[in-house]
Amino acid sequence: MKILVVNKYWKAVVKPDKAHLKEYPDSHAIACDVKRKIQVRRSSLNKATIIHELLHAYKFELSFYELDLDDDQVDEWHCELWAKYGDFILKDTKAMMERYAKKQR
Repeated sequence: MKILVVNKYWKAVVKPDKAHLKEYPDSHAIACDVKRKIQVRRSSLNKATIIHELLHAYKFELSFYELDLDDDQVDEWHCELWAKYGDFILKDTKAMMERYAKKQR
């Protein structure tokens, strides 16, 4: 499914455990900035994991990793991220859960 992250489309997929672990053996999920793709392992499909990966996607799009911030600034940056984009993150999390949880049953 496509998810809009700061005016850029990201692809979000859930893969069977075996396929995901072949690609990413040490992870439950991953947000790849180069491919603009979020991939979640089927057995790790839950709200917390999706929110975690969406936050990475937002951090990539907002250039967080390129900033040189002190600890207080990092704290403020994350609070501002959640304040500005939290509703979108929760909406997309719900959409992913509804779409992929149905396939899981």
